[in-house]
Amino acid sequence: MSDENLWTPNIEVMLRNWRRKVGERHIAHAIHRKKYYRLGIYMRVVVIIVASVGTVTAATTVNADESLRIFNAVITFLLALVSSFDSLVNYTSRSEQHKKAANGYESLSTNID
Repeated sequence: MSDENLWTPNIEVMLRNWRRKVGERHIAHAIHRKKYYRLGIYMRVVVIIVASVGTVTAATTVNADESLRIFNAVITFLLALVSSFDSLVNYTSRSEQHKKAANGYESLSTNID
């Protein structure tokens, strides 16, 4: 059997379809990587802001009235809630996973070409 018979137009079509699908997946993972990276930054900024407000109110509630102490308790609870949510969803790790997947699809796409 000669080499000419092994490479058929059907194989060309199949490779073009694979290349297209791999390219689509590469783009999708790259988009998700950026999205999760941004969300991770936003979450860290929110944690820093809430922690800063909590620190200021904690310093001022030593001899304060009850309403300020309640406000401090709410801020402390909010900080714990936001920090826990940030740890739970772990946007930074998700971003890295999508980056690795995008790089893998890009490499596969190059190999198909």
